[in-house]
Amino acid sequence: MLARAAAGLADSTIRADVANLEQVRAWLGRPLWEMGPTDADGYFGKVLRQSAKNTRLARAQALKTYFCFLELRHKVEIHALAASLSARSTKSTPSRSTTGIVADSAQRRAGSSVVRGLAAGSGQLPKVRTDSTQLRRRSVDG
Repeated sequence: MLARAAAGLADSTIRADVANLEQVRAWLGRPLWEMGPTDADGYFGKVLRQSAKNTRLARAQALKTYFCFLELRHKVEIHALAASLSARSTKSTPSRSTTGIVADSAQRRAGSSVVRGLAAGSGQLPKVRTDSTQLRRRSVDG
Protein backbone atom coordinates (compact mmCIF):
# COMPACT_ATOMS: atom_id res chain seq x y z
CA MET A 1 0.00 0.00 0.00
CA LEU A 2 2.82 2.39 0.78
CA ALA A 3 4.32 1.89 -2.66
CA ARG A 4 1.00 2.64 -4.29
CA ALA A 5 0.60 5.77 -2.18
CA ALA A 6 4.14 6.82 -3.07
CA ALA A 7 3.27 6.28 -6.74
CA GLY A 8 0.62 8.97 -6.39
CA LEU A 9 -2.56 6.93 -6.08
CA ALA A 10 -5.30 8.61 -4.10
CA ASP A 11 -6.19 7.21 -0.70
CA SER A 12 -9.72 6.53 -1.93
CA THR A 13 -8.38 4.37 -4.77
CA ILE A 14 -6.23 2.35 -2.40
CA ARG A 15 -9.14 1.95 0.04
CA ALA A 16 -11.43 0.77 -2.76
CA ASP A 17 -8.87 -1.80 -3.95
CA VAL A 18 -8.33 -3.10 -0.42
CA ALA A 19 -12.10 -3.32 0.11
CA ASN A 20 -12.47 -5.29 -3.13
CA LEU A 21 -9.70 -7.69 -2.09
CA GLU A 22 -11.28 -8.13 1.35
CA GLN A 23 -14.62 -9.01 -0.23
CA VAL A 24 -13.04 -11.59 -2.53
CA ARG A 25 -11.06 -13.05 0.36
CA ALA A 26 -14.17 -13.23 2.55
CA TRP A 27 -15.96 -15.16 -0.20
CA LEU A 28 -12.97 -17.45 -0.78
CA GLY A 29 -12.56 -18.19 2.91
CA ARG A 30 -8.79 -18.60 2.69
CA PRO A 31 -5.77 -16.49 1.67
CA LEU A 32 -6.00 -14.94 -1.78
CA TRP A 33 -2.73 -16.52 -2.95
CA GLU A 34 -4.49 -19.88 -2.72
CA MET A 35 -7.08 -18.74 -5.27
CA GLY A 36 -6.97 -20.82 -8.42
CA PRO A 37 -8.52 -20.38 -11.86
CA THR A 38 -11.60 -22.45 -10.93
CA ASP A 39 -12.16 -20.23 -7.88
CA ALA A 40 -11.93 -17.11 -10.03
CA ASP A 41 -14.30 -18.62 -12.60
CA GLY A 42 -16.79 -19.43 -9.87
CA TYR A 43 -16.54 -16.01 -8.28
CA PHE A 44 -16.75 -13.91 -11.42
CA GLY A 45 -19.00 -16.29 -13.37
CA LYS A 46 -21.52 -17.16 -10.67
CA VAL A 47 -21.25 -14.89 -7.63
CA LEU A 48 -20.80 -11.63 -9.52
CA ARG A 49 -22.83 -12.60 -12.57
CA GLN A 50 -25.64 -10.18 -11.75
CA SER A 51 -23.38 -7.43 -10.40
CA ALA A 52 -22.75 -4.21 -12.26
CA LYS A 53 -20.03 -4.29 -14.89
CA ASN A 54 -17.96 -1.72 -12.98
CA THR A 55 -18.10 -3.89 -9.85
CA ARG A 56 -16.77 -6.90 -11.74
CA LEU A 57 -14.08 -4.78 -13.38
CA ALA A 58 -12.99 -3.22 -10.07
CA ARG A 59 -12.70 -6.63 -8.37
CA ALA A 60 -10.83 -8.10 -11.33
CA GLN A 61 -8.42 -5.16 -11.44
CA ALA A 62 -7.78 -5.37 -7.69
CA LEU A 63 -6.99 -9.10 -8.02
CA LYS A 64 -4.77 -8.49 -11.03
CA THR A 65 -2.83 -5.82 -9.15
CA TYR A 66 -2.48 -8.12 -6.13
CA PHE A 67 -1.17 -11.05 -8.17
CA CYS A 68 1.21 -8.78 -10.11
CA PHE A 69 2.57 -7.62 -6.76
CA LEU A 70 3.06 -11.24 -5.65
CA GLU A 71 4.85 -12.10 -8.89
CA LEU A 72 7.19 -9.15 -8.53
CA ARG A 73 7.73 -9.67 -4.81
CA HIS A 74 8.61 -13.35 -5.21
CA LYS A 75 10.30 -13.14 -8.61
CA VAL A 76 13.67 -14.27 -7.27
CA GLU A 77 12.19 -17.28 -5.47
CA ILE A 78 10.14 -18.25 -8.53
CA HIS A 79 13.20 -18.03 -10.75
CA ALA A 80 15.26 -20.08 -8.28
CA LEU A 81 12.59 -22.78 -8.11
CA ALA A 82 12.32 -22.95 -11.89
CA ALA A 83 16.11 -23.09 -12.24
CA SER A 84 16.46 -25.85 -9.66
CA LEU A 85 13.70 -27.83 -11.36
CA SER A 86 15.29 -27.52 -14.77
CA ALA A 87 18.70 -28.41 -13.31
CA ARG A 88 17.22 -31.61 -11.88
CA SER A 89 15.68 -32.50 -15.22
CA THR A 90 18.99 -32.00 -17.08
CA LYS A 91 21.40 -33.86 -14.75
CA SER A 92 21.82 -36.71 -17.23
CA THR A 93 22.53 -34.39 -20.18
CA PRO A 94 26.27 -34.64 -21.08
CA SER A 95 26.64 -31.53 -23.27
CA ARG A 96 26.89 -28.16 -21.58
CA SER A 97 25.44 -26.23 -24.53
CA THR A 98 22.46 -28.58 -24.69
CA THR A 99 21.87 -28.19 -20.96
CA GLY A 100 21.22 -24.46 -21.32
CA ILE A 101 18.69 -25.04 -24.09
CA VAL A 102 16.92 -27.79 -22.16
CA ALA A 103 16.91 -25.69 -18.98
CA ASP A 104 15.40 -22.69 -20.77
CA SER A 105 12.65 -24.76 -22.37
CA ALA A 106 11.98 -26.55 -19.08
CA GLN A 107 11.53 -23.20 -17.36
CA ARG A 108 9.08 -22.07 -20.00
CA ARG A 109 7.11 -25.31 -19.85
CA ALA A 110 7.08 -25.41 -16.07
CA GLY A 111 5.68 -21.87 -15.77
CA SER A 112 2.90 -21.61 -13.28
CA SER A 113 2.92 -25.33 -12.45
CA VAL A 114 6.30 -24.87 -10.74
CA VAL A 115 4.93 -22.19 -8.49
CA ARG A 116 1.49 -23.65 -7.91
CA GLY A 117 2.66 -27.23 -7.55
CA LEU A 118 6.03 -27.29 -5.83
CA ALA A 119 6.17 -23.95 -4.08
CA ALA A 120 2.64 -24.07 -2.74
CA GLY A 121 3.13 -27.63 -1.54
CA SER A 122 6.20 -26.61 0.43
CA GLY A 123 4.34 -23.79 2.15
CA GLN A 124 7.17 -21.35 1.43
CA LEU A 125 5.64 -19.38 -1.42
CA PRO A 126 2.06 -18.47 -2.24
CA LYS A 127 0.39 -19.89 -5.33
CA VAL A 128 1.06 -17.41 -8.10
CA ARG A 129 -0.14 -17.65 -11.65
CA THR A 130 2.64 -16.57 -13.94
CA ASP A 131 2.44 -15.50 -17.51
CA SER A 132 5.94 -15.87 -18.92
CA THR A 133 5.24 -13.31 -21.66
CA GLN A 134 4.27 -10.69 -19.10
CA LEU A 135 7.24 -11.52 -16.89
CA ARG A 136 9.65 -11.23 -19.83
CA ARG A 137 8.02 -7.97 -20.92
CA ARG A 138 8.29 -6.57 -17.37
CA SER A 139 11.94 -7.58 -17.03
CA VAL A 140 12.76 -5.94 -20.37
CA ASP A 141 10.80 -2.77 -19.50
CA GLY A 142 12.10 -2.52 -15.92
